[in-house]
Amino acid sequence: MKKIFACLIALVLTLCSCSQKKPAKIFVPNKNYQQYIFTQIQNDKVPQYFKRLMMRPVLQGGSTLYVFEKLYPECTGLYDSAGFYSGECDNGSWVEFLLFSMEEMRYGQEVLDLLETDVQEEIPQTPETEQETADNTPSVEKTLLDSYGRLRILEFGNERFIPQSLLDTQVLVHFSDKNAVRYFYDQSHRLIKKQYWKMASVEDSTLTSTETYEYEGQSRNPRRKNIENDSARIVSFFDENGLVIKAEKYSKEDKENKKLSSLINRTDWKYDDKKRITSQISVDYTYDKSGKLKNKSEKKEIFYYNKADKSQESEENQKMPPDYELYEDGVLKMQTKYESKGNYSTLIVFEPGTSVTTYYEDYAKKKDVYIYNGTEKRVKYYE
Repeated sequence: MKKIFACLIALVLTLCSCSQKKPAKIFVPNKNYQQYIFTQIQNDKVPQYFKRLMMRPVLQGGSTLYVFEKLYPECTGLYDSAGFYSGECDNGSWVEFLLFSMEEMRYGQEVLDLLETDVQEEIPQTPETEQETADNTPSVEKTLLDSYGRLRILEFGNERFIPQSLLDTQVLVHFSDKNAVRYFYDQSHRLIKKQYWKMASVEDSTLTSTETYEYEGQSRNPRRKNIENDSARIVSFFDENGLVIKAEKYSKEDKENKKLSSLINRTDWKYDDKKRITSQISVDYTYDKSGKLKNKSEKKEIFYYNKADKSQESEENQKMPPDYELYEDGVLKMQTKYESKGNYSTLIVFEPGTSVTTYYEDYAKKKDVYIYNGTEKRVKYYE
């Protein structure tokens, strides 16, 4: 292994040298060595100095590559696309591939049109008939296969789907209206990452958001999801049924002002045995300029299901919405109670002892009851 690393370092120094006194010695690469080195770099099993050398960006043909990609062109783009994304070094080579594939699809369709043998009767077109024809033309599914019969591109309307295989990862690119989403799947066909891109061209493409998923064992449901963009990071946790039970939102680290990431919101959910939400508690955190916690506010929502008498429970009662209560910092602010489907009352509390209750029958508002300092002050009826 040391011998392999020594040979590659010598080759890198030769490539990076600016001396032109002697012609470069012809070097015939060993593909097995290249594959081995790439695998070791990918698994982070090489000396750190060697890895820094191999990860050094170099320019080639207007694109930015890693040194090891220049030495081993077959692995170009694989490192960034297989779950080791680096925003600083992503050269967007996959974008170039996507746009090239789209052009390939277009040219292929034009060739098929030229080879079309069925001659249709030409109909004189006016602006009105042209618009009518365009409006009534349905989207047609188009596919492009490779020489092995494998799908290269699927097109439907203005949407395009392009599958890719990268080592042990399967990637699906969905492109529409200059927006692209890349879906990454593991060997068990589980979604492990999503990337959202804004792209107009190879030179103008931006990664706007990334989602990553974590699993336990062979479970099909993720236990954790991370969403990250330029302004925030959200971490969600799931139970064994795939229901989200907690989400934490953090501000992004501000390196210029030397501020660390801070928790700005936490939300917890609970469910009953029918997977219905029974409570949702959300806490917002605010900080002063020094980063010290300044205030936190809590909003709690509670849902009560099937409060009707069980002996009279019917299919209609089963479909009845749950009773609802909203608390802010422990104080009741809103309450909805159902007597039967379509018959309910809604309480809004302005401040302790002051509220208005609205009563509904068959979903129609019937009356408002105003309470001030705990005493009924006015009743308004509706026809």
